Formats: sequence, structure tokens, C-alpha cells
Amino acid sequence: MSNKLAAKQLFILFAFFSFGFLSTFLFNKFSNPEFVSNDNKTAKILFNTKLGKQLSFVNVQLEFLNLANDNEDVSEIKAYVTLLKSSNNEISYKWNLPEGVYVVSGSAEGSLTNINIEVPQELVLKVTGFSKMDKKLISLSANTMIGESAFGNVGLISSRPEDSYEFIANQNYQNGSIQQIDLSSESAPVAPRDEKIQR
Repeated sequence: MSNKLAAKQLFILFAFFSFGFLSTFLFNKFSNPEFVSNDNKTAKILFNTKLGKQLSFVNVQLEFLNLANDNEDVSEIKAYVTLLKSSNNEISYKWNLPEGVYVVSGSAEGSLTNINIEVPQELVLKVTGFSKMDKKLISLSANTMIGESAFGNVGLISSRPEDSYEFIANQNYQNGSIQQIDLSSESAPVAPRDEKIQR
């Protein structure tokens, strides 16, 4: 009986590590630019959309086509909005701009209709007042209807992505400079206990 149990545990362990290896390989393959040509960029967007987003009905991804160095210059942002489930195949969207950011071209809000499920839709917005000079955030919210209920998601992009924790962590990972931090010295000192208990 114990041999069968041990064999079953080994099989489960092997299956678990095999799945982890396969998912890591696929993630690295699709997230590494050298593997992504212009022809299969849609496949990469869809892969990132589905990765960890199983409960989302709409996915929003933002990227810079051009990030200006000065507030007077034009920054260009591209959005990929993907519908994963809907009852009307329609998405309403709205760009949320901080103070001092103005639209040069593109619609600040609108709707996309007759959308095919799992086909990324592209939106492009050109703005001024959003540059490397100051840290500002632009977000795009997208919503769809499932029956009588509205469901949505939000994509966020920063004018200074290099200041974000995620960017720094990613750079450290790529440079191989991940360090273990010992926080044991940061713990509060423990007061000495009196070994003699007085009664």
C-alpha cells in the first residue's frame, strides 16, 4: 500500500514540475521580443491577455509608440482592448487623463461594436503634456455587458515607467542582480527575561 502511495506522490510531483516548466517556457517564449515577429504580435497580445486573467471579460494593455521628452511635444499611446466574453460584442471605453494633458488626436471616449471574441482591438491616442519631464499616469477603462451587468477592466501607463517598482525589479532580474535581503537585523529587540520568577 505504501509503495502505491509513494508512486502516486512521485507522479503528482512530476506532473506539477512538468507543468511549471512548460508554462515558464511558454511565457518566456512569448514575452521575449526576439521570438515575436510582426505577424504573430496578435498572438503575443492574446497570450498576455489570457495569462492570469481567466476571470476578466475585458483586457486592456497599453504601450508607448512614442514618449515625448518635453511636455510641449506629442506622446503616442497604443491600446490593445480584447473582449473575452460578452453578450453584445461591444466595448465602451474612456481615456482618463491627468491635469495638463490634452488630446491631439484620437477619441477620448467611445465604443467598439461588432467585436469578435479574443481579437485585440487597437486604439491610438496622441497627447501633449505627458512626457518624461513629470511623472503622470494615463489610464484606459473598458467595459462590456454580460446580461444586465457591466464588467470592465483598466490599463495604466506611466510617463516615467523607470520609477516604478515593477520596472526596477524587472531590470534587476534581467541584469542578474537579484539579491537576498536579510531583514533579521530589522526585527525589534527582545527585552531580556528575568529567569527568576518571583511569587
